[in-house]
Amino acid sequence: MKALLKNLLLSFSPPEEPPLSEEERLLAEIEATRQKMEYAWQRLDYADPDYVEITVLELLLVETQYGLLHKRYRMMLGLKNGTPYFRSAAKTLSSIERNCSNQ
Repeated sequence: MKALLKNLLLSFSPPEEPPLSEEERLLAEIEATRQKMEYAWQRLDYADPDYVEITVLELLLVETQYGLLHKRYRMMLGLKNGTPYFRSAAKTLSSIERNCSNQ
């Protein structure tokens, strides 16, 4: 009877998702850190003058974490200069730099 009840309950429960691979987990961490970085930049825009230093330190911390995760991801893929995942961001950054230097 116990086994029948257990099987019945298991049939109604959602199936367990397989654990994420290391690459998928790392990409999820990178995306979460990217969102934190965007939030930190928004906080810097609206920070009171008394809290600007704290906000800058938070931004520095998040950007450092993002850089470390990005480097770990590149090392995992065996790449040295860049990854396809971040290529569009690098192109955007280089175009912004070119626009700033032209002005």
